[in-house]
Amino acid sequence: MWRYGLTIARFNAVLRVQNFAIALCGDNEEEDDFGIPHTKASNWHIDHDHTCCGPGSSCGNCVRGLLCRQCNMEYLPAYERLPAHMRDSALFNTYLTDPPAQRPEAEVIKGRDNMYLPTSHAFLMDRKFADALEAAAG
Repeated sequence: MWRYGLTIARFNAVLRVQNFAIALCGDNEEEDDFGIPHTKASNWHIDHDHTCCGPGSSCGNCVRGLLCRQCNMEYLPAYERLPAHMRDSALFNTYLTDPPAQRPEAEVIKGRDNMYLPTSHAFLMDRKFADALEAAAG
């Protein structure tokens, strides 16, 4: 995460904004745990705009979201290589023009995003509690 300018709290905030799922394909990488990776740390790829910092690292400001390997290494790069007049996917265009990591709601919530590792039991339970409150509200 440090190579991409992300702290654990910022990673958690982006994950929260993405509803604990991959930003493009919607997969959550694992079953029954809200998509929080446990043993396979490489499941979540940090996507950033390569025109800003190039491949392999980031200033943190150009981070766009968290993707699976296939979305980050195959689908998105192929789409970005298309000429502008051929980029007609609403899903990809929305992701590129309004990246989850750059939305206002992706700011770290102190006392929530900075409290846990994304793999901790407390983080998972906090997510479960938040879902229950949201469902009760309507």
